[in-house]
Order: sequence, then C-alpha cells, then structure tokens
Amino acid sequence: MAAQYTTKWKDYYAILKLPCGCEDVARIRANYKRLMQLVHPDVNPELGETEAKNLNEAHDCLIDPIQRATYWRYYQHRRAEVKKRKHNDPMRRQWEEATKRAEEARQAYEQAEERIREEQQWKEEAEQQAEQQQKRVMRKIKLILLAFVALLLISGVYYIFDQAQAPRRYYQRAEEMLAAGDYDSAASFFRSAGDYLDAQERSEQVPFIRNISRAETLLENLRLDGYVISSGYTLSGGYGWSVAVADGYIEFAGYPWRILEIDTIGSRALLITTEVLSLAQFDSRSHHSDSDDWSTSTLRVYLNSGFYQTLAENDRERVLYQRSQNWSTVGDIAVRRYETTDFVFLLSEQEASTHFSNENDRVANISGGGRTTWWLRSVTYDTLSALYVSDNGEIILNGEPYASSRGVRPAIWISLG
Repeated sequence: MAAQYTTKWKDYYAILKLPCGCEDVARIRANYKRLMQLVHPDVNPELGETEAKNLNEAHDCLIDPIQRATYWRYYQHRRAEVKKRKHNDPMRRQWEEATKRAEEARQAYEQAEERIREEQQWKEEAEQQAEQQQKRVMRKIKLILLAFVALLLISGVYYIFDQAQAPRRYYQRAEEMLAAGDYDSAASFFRSAGDYLDAQERSEQVPFIRNISRAETLLENLRLDGYVISSGYTLSGGYGWSVAVADGYIEFAGYPWRILEIDTIGSRALLITTEVLSLAQFDSRSHHSDSDDWSTSTLRVYLNSGFYQTLAENDRERVLYQRSQNWSTVGDIAVRRYETTDFVFLLSEQEASTHFSNENDRVANISGGGRTTWWLRSVTYDTLSALYVSDNGEIILNGEPYASSRGVRPAIWISLG
C-alpha cells in the first residue's frame, strides 16, 4: 500500500527511529518488528492501534525502494521549506535576538552583583585580619622587649660568673662527646671552646674522624654478613662524604675485588676487580658513527647482562644501579656530556686518575698471566677511540679504536647497609 505522505506529512524515519535517509532494509525491518511488539494493541490497547498504523505506513513506504526514494525527495523538500520559513521569519529572529540580549544582560547583572558582594566580603575580612595582625604584632613586640631586657640582665650576670670557666668546660665536654661517638656535638663544643688549647684544630678533625669511623663500621657490617675482607687496609680522606681505601680487598660474587672508595652517606662501596678478567673489544660492531660511545658499546651490554648474570642472586641484590657522568673528548677538551646508568661499568679517565695513587698502582695482570692493558669507558669524539690504561699503568689519552681488544676490569657499587 502506498504511503499517504503527500496530504499529511509524517516523519517516517522518526517513527521507525531511523537516521535520516536510512536505506538499510534489514535495519528498517528490524526496527519495525521491535516497535510493533511495543505498540501491539494487546500490549497497549489505548495507543496501540494508532501507533501500529503509523508503523505500518512508515514500513510500507521505506521498505519499497521506489516509494523510499520518492519519500526521501519529499522529506528533503519539506525540511528545506521548514528551515527556510524559520530563517525568513523576521519576528522570530527579533524575538531570538531580544531574548539573547536579555539573557546576556541578566547574566552580566548577576556577575556584577556577585563581584560586588565578593569584594565587599574580602574588604571586611582584610580589615579584620589587619586589625588582628596589628594587635598580635604589638603583643609580640612587648614580649620581645621584656624578654630582651631580662636576657640582657641574666646574660650579664652569667658572663661575669662563667667567663673564666666556660672554655675549659666546653673542651672537656667535647672530649666526652667524641669518645661517645657524638661527633656533631663534639665539633660544636670544640668550636665553643674558642682558643683554649688546640680546640680549633680538634674541631676541624672531627668530620674526618666521624667519616673514618663510619667507614670502619660499614666494612665491619659487611664482614659480619660473611664476606672476607683483607685486614691491612688503610682509610684516608673523610672530609666529605667519600673515604679513600688503600690496600683494601674483598671476596665478592666469586671474584677478588679491590675497594676503591666508601661513600659514608650512601652506605656503599666502589669495587673493581683486582685482575683483568678477559680481553674484549670496546664495541664489536662493524660500523661506527660519531654518536657511538660507552652508552652504545657492546662491552657495556655484555657487562650488564652476561657478566652481571654470572653473579650469585644474593650478591646481585647488593649491586647498585649506578648513574655515571661521561664525557666525549677531542684531545684534552670535553665536547659532549651524557649520563648512563649501569649495574656493572668501567672506570672513567677521571676515576682511574683519582682512585689510584700512581701509575704503578694502576698496573693490572690478566687472570693466570702477566701485565696487560685495560679499557676505560671514556672515549674520544673525533677518532672513535676509547681510552685505556697501558701495561705500565699510564692512562693513554689518544685511546684505541673500538674494535681493538683490551683487558676488562669490571667496576661496581655495592650496598654496605
């Protein structure tokens, strides 16, 4: 049956709850069946007949391709007419513009009133706070003046009475604090003793003594955990957070290591193997670019994967993930700075210079053999070479190409806590 949309227009798409212009026959039929179940006269006897009629008309029209095409042209025409009437209605446009202006004016008025109320409230609160603050200040001034006068009187009496005895008492108290291990208090009392005996010199020695004692305690804790540490070591430095270790060796993770430094603040120690473990290329890749350095080297990958995995699990838990500063150089000039974070690493040129007392101290033997060279992680930017330590302990600043084979002395930071 043809739909009678020419005499009384109905929106068949809206009736079937379809998008405008829908041509999906399966969807039209599915929506029709679903909606017919909802408006069936047996379900909704009051509106069911009317709604069912509308659904039938809409379905019959839209299910047929010819009727659907004709209806769609008519639908578009009607929508265009409605839109045109609304657009050309001057009274409607004037009403909408007037309504909009009125709403804007109302909102502006409300906002202005709100701002006035907020400003008034803020002004009142500010005045109250200023008045209260002024009263508090005046009370504090009075109390301070009274306290100051009383302090002057008490201080004058105490100064006259205690002037001769104070330095000696402070010095004795400092000695007691030093013996008890309270180094901060000891330094404070030595400074308070002024020029009494050697108080100033002793106050400067306290940080050194404190850090050396802290380092001794950390090494003792490590020994109590079952690690074998040599007994002939000496500690030096100690004025900052770092304590240098000489002739200190430890058996750790199945390798003999030399203790280079103890960080008393971070409770950690820097170790390097006493011997060169093997010979390896700094970077075994066939092609290199200017951007290649320690961060991209295959030796770094091996140390942090293959070598690191050879350590026992309980020993790996002590190895710290260490961030290091690195420089690429051209001659003696540093041209590029970058950071790396490793479990296992090589010493830099600066670290090799700092942690060894002289060239002979840097000499290393390969396991089961004689003297040999060993790699550093510092590189030269212009020649794609890595610095190394020669077999007589000299640091070779010109370096060797990455593909050369040199000795490997792994270094690690371990926790002493």
